[in-house]
Amino acid sequence: MSLPTPPHRSGFPDRRHFLRSVAGGFGVIGLAQTLAADGMLTPALTPGGTPGRPLPHHPPKVRRVIQLFMNGGASQMDLFDYKPALFKHAGESFQPGAEQRVEAPTSEPGKVLKPPFALSQHGQSGRWVSELLPSLSRCVD
Repeated sequence: MSLPTPPHRSGFPDRRHFLRSVAGGFGVIGLAQTLAADGMLTPALTPGGTPGRPLPHHPPKVRRVIQLFMNGGASQMDLFDYKPALFKHAGESFQPGAEQRVEAPTSEPGKVLKPPFALSQHGQSGRWVSELLPSLSRCVD
């Protein structure tokens, strides 16, 4: 068994490494060409359709679509994940240590924040649920 060829020092793979990584793609291109030549990849035409745009199976009834993009909302960690250490260290500056790398949008990590919503235990299992979900907390089990 041969070891994989490491990429070139410049960060770009050499020819051998590139061809090994894309070899499966060449077979798929050949298969697609063969299936298209046999007519197996050609969409079935319905009356009134064109090769590029066949008509759908059922006549469309919808005339308008309203798209709602609702960005935001509470994270599942704020709704169900109780972390007592966050309450203990709230307001302290975060120091990960010398050997740990932290990715942050700023150069320095900020202070530890406590969860924005109160959590309490519910049901026979004692599952932690946020105060934002009172109906769900009544039927946890």
